[in-house]
Amino acid sequence: MGENIPSELDKLSFVAHNTDMNTFISYVRVSSKSQGESGLGLEAQRQAIRAYVGDASILSEYTEVESGRKCDRPQLAVALAHAKQTGSTLIVKKLDRLSRNVAFISRLMEAGVEFVATDMPSATRFTLHIYAAIAEEEVRMIRDRTKAALAVRKAQGMKLGAANPKIAAALEGKRKQGVENSRRSRARMFHERYLTIMPLIRALRERGETCRQVATCLNKQGYTTLKGNPFTHVQVSRVLRMEENTVSSTGINARGDGPVGSSLNRESNVF
Repeated sequence: MGENIPSELDKLSFVAHNTDMNTFISYVRVSSKSQGESGLGLEAQRQAIRAYVGDASILSEYTEVESGRKCDRPQLAVALAHAKQTGSTLIVKKLDRLSRNVAFISRLMEAGVEFVATDMPSATRFTLHIYAAIAEEEVRMIRDRTKAALAVRKAQGMKLGAANPKIAAALEGKRKQGVENSRRSRARMFHERYLTIMPLIRALRERGETCRQVATCLNKQGYTTLKGNPFTHVQVSRVLRMEENTVSSTGINARGDGPVGSSLNRESNVF
């Protein structure tokens, strides 16, 4: 975990706060993937920033899903470079969206990019150091309390993490759902790609053509596999087996009728 602001900022110098700038670069951040997917935390930050900016122009917004403890953040680096290049003010909802690290905030103040937090628009260099120190201490206290609580639970005989049956069951449920989603996706790909040629393949096979002869016919007519490769007799055989497996287990026929099920043969990956 890096402790330095990205190198693009090293050559910049501090600019006093509260100068009159007409354009802004917005930076919003949440710490976890689930927060990013829900979008609630990000949207709350955007609303606060829009309310603060008013009629002024936001040139661009940079979004990051990353812990505030990490100092190496690609989107923040780009946002800072953009603000420097355009002479804009970098704007965040709260100071902790930038970092909860005193050294990081200190270096940022030396970086020559004007920045403002909507919850403390009149903050000075002195107060920014204080707020950053408080935020850093809060992180440390939360971490220590969490470790102490887990140690107590472990001493009481409670199983933690994946060793806990409830957590293990939840993880297994997510794993199975992921497998199911993957199989459904492969089933859709199979039917979207091969729906139009399955009648031809079956007609050739019913006429007595071998899989090798069917492959030759498909290639002459310009058909390819899902990956864009020419057909071989092995792939023709697999396509036929996949259709049989899917029809028998999901009810999907060559016309694509019926719901897409979950029992598609794993051999679909070869296409």
